[in-house]
Amino acid sequence: YEIQDLITNDVDGYCLDSIDEINEMCKMLLGNKSKSFEIGNNGRKKSIQLFGNHVATPLWIDFFKNI
Repeated sequence: YEIQDLITNDVDGYCLDSIDEINEMCKMLLGNKSKSFEIGNNGRKKSIQLFGNHVATPLWIDFFKNI
């Protein structure tokens, strides 16, 4: 996976290029609790969608069957 393919800026996280951008985004999120809550919830949902048990379990089963 490529990070920019996993994260949608301002929807479920942020993919930033510099310390200054990270600093500004942290300030914005710390000052906007509803936005930080929204981004966090969306990021969690996306993580479960991509890497949750329904995805990982079949891969592990297949892996152990082929050892």
